[in-house]
Amino acid sequence: MTTKNSTTGNPFFDFDVTKFMAGFDPAKVAAEFTQAAAKFNPQGLNADAFVDAQRRNVEAITAANQTAMEGAKAIAQYQVKFMEQSLATAKKAMEKVSKATSPQNAAAIQAEAAKESFEKAVSGSQELSALAAKSNTEAGEFIAKRVSEGLEEMQELAKNFKN
Repeated sequence: MTTKNSTTGNPFFDFDVTKFMAGFDPAKVAAEFTQAAAKFNPQGLNADAFVDAQRRNVEAITAANQTAMEGAKAIAQYQVKFMEQSLATAKKAMEKVSKATSPQNAAAIQAEAAKESFEKAVSGSQELSALAAKSNTEAGEFIAKRVSEGLEEMQELAKNFKN
């Protein structure tokens, strides 16, 4: 199934997170929550503490997203560098093949170039995997830390809450 305006044929690949999040304003969300909480104002509910906790949640998500985007940028930069190196290696190999003295010599040069390219590709894949794992781990740490803090905050708020 494709959508009318899809450039890839898959609407999920055309999703632009920056456009989706452009209208998101954490301060506005916090203000709206404060107004809603003030209407209900159950005895013992510390709305300010609750709103502050939500603000820290948004900050943690923002930090995780920033880390993930930096990781994606590092991966893209590595891929460009890897492609440039691959093209330079291929050019050198073609130059060597063009200077081969016999078909057997040309085949040997091509085999060596193929072996070198394969080894570099495996090494590059491992480095890309390491970059992605590092980025994902760092982004996940922001969320995990905030979830732990948030659960502690909820316990404290629950202790003070009265029906």
